[in-house]
Amino acid sequence: MEDFSRYTKSYWKNNLDDHDLISNEHRKRTRLGSEKWNEWASKFLDWAKTKGMKAEDLLISIRGIEIKEGIFFDGFRFPCDVDIRDVVFHEGVSFARAKFSGDASFNGTVFKRTAFFIRAEFIQGADFQDVQFLGEVPFIGAIFHKYAGFRKSQFSGYAIFDSVTFTLDVGFIGATFDLFASFNNAVFKGYVSFDDSAFKDVPDFTFASFNHLPHLGSIGIPFSKEGKNVERYRKLKQMAIQQNDYASEVKYFGYETHAKAYLESTPWYNKSLFKLYHLTSDFGLSIAKPFVTLLVYICILFVINLTIIQADSKACRDSEKELQVATLTYTLSEALPIMNIGDEQAKEIKKCLFGEKPLGLYNNLWRLVHLVPSAFLLFLFGLGIRNRFKIK
Repeated sequence: MEDFSRYTKSYWKNNLDDHDLISNEHRKRTRLGSEKWNEWASKFLDWAKTKGMKAEDLLISIRGIEIKEGIFFDGFRFPCDVDIRDVVFHEGVSFARAKFSGDASFNGTVFKRTAFFIRAEFIQGADFQDVQFLGEVPFIGAIFHKYAGFRKSQFSGYAIFDSVTFTLDVGFIGATFDLFASFNNAVFKGYVSFDDSAFKDVPDFTFASFNHLPHLGSIGIPFSKEGKNVERYRKLKQMAIQQNDYASEVKYFGYETHAKAYLESTPWYNKSLFKLYHLTSDFGLSIAKPFVTLLVYICILFVINLTIIQADSKACRDSEKELQVATLTYTLSEALPIMNIGDEQAKEIKKCLFGEKPLGLYNNLWRLVHLVPSAFLLFLFGLGIRNRFKIK
């Protein structure tokens, strides 16, 4: 029987000079294919049993080496802990349908091309801390039975976690996603954290299920005008509602609404309203925007009213200053329903400005021009105050 004593944790710990040699032995063995590898793995376990060892005493390690050719671990069975830390894969690598029976550590590894983990199964912990995925990385259908960690990992290509099952906790703390990330139909049965993570594109959590929702307030998710993101923002909004995160709910409702404006199926009048809502209030999040917009609008009305009234020979002209004050008072009283100057004063101002003639349909329509936009902006201002204090 082959001597497997070189592949134990104690041997690895006590024989540092043999690390490269052992790693290259495993590397050469992978070229024989999954059938030969799995046959060797079975013999490895049988040998360990004859020595009274358990799987926890064994180690398969290729730590710290560079692999310049494409390599395939498809269907491989790893019967013990696997150490693939600080490895540089220059070409594509595939762990599709691989089964890791022990802890799998990929900390500090660099995948320069596509790395396939499709339907891979991790029986124990899986650690991908500080990993650089420079190409696409599909984990489609993978199963993590214990803790999975992607702390501070960098996903430079597409990160596809569709239909992945996380049986216990998973952490993407401080991870960065430079392109699209998808968790469509993923199942999160334990706690999940995306704290301090950053997405350059809107992540897709459509149909993902959570036993414990992640805290959305600490995730960097961008604002995008693309209509394709409507469903993604809606899912994020629903997640926020479920955990009573009002700040995130309002934010993603606004993002969803704005993205609708860029859908071809959205009627033009709805698009206009969505854009106006964003422009004047940041979807109910801003206090300053509606307030400043209201001030600007009242100033415009004042200038228009003063120009019209000065052109009217019947307007009072005792004093230019008196005329301006009367015009400003009239503009404010018409634009702001909350401003009550009294019936007698209102009659005197209108008589001064418009003379004795009765105000016709034109003047009533002009009153609506004052009232409706101003009331809308006042509503947005109040909504902004409400949301601000409710968020706090």
